[in-house]
Amino acid sequence: MPINQFEEELRRTARFDTHQSASDPLGAALVEINAHPTYNQSRLLTRVLHALADHEGDFRRAEIAGLDIPTVKLVLALLDAERAGTITRDAWLKALAAADKVTGG
Repeated sequence: MPINQFEEELRRTARFDTHQSASDPLGAALVEINAHPTYNQSRLLTRVLHALADHEGDFRRAEIAGLDIPTVKLVLALLDAERAGTITRDAWLKALAAADKVTGG
């Protein structure tokens, strides 16, 4: 499914959760990826970074089931930041390069 449908499914999954979103979602994503580079969640976060930096990407509904709620919230915060334009293109690309380096992507 395209990233916009993936976002809709993520929002449905997180709609009853009360956890706060990260104030710096890009930094929080990199912390998570660096802490656990071989975890499926980290690999999916890296794919999300690619999708947001490249403005394209495909995901499966089943991938959402593998995410814990804090990571769902983190992905939603990344999507919101990209939409709002609060993160520069250069910052996205630097974060993506750092994530790829750690995950081997």
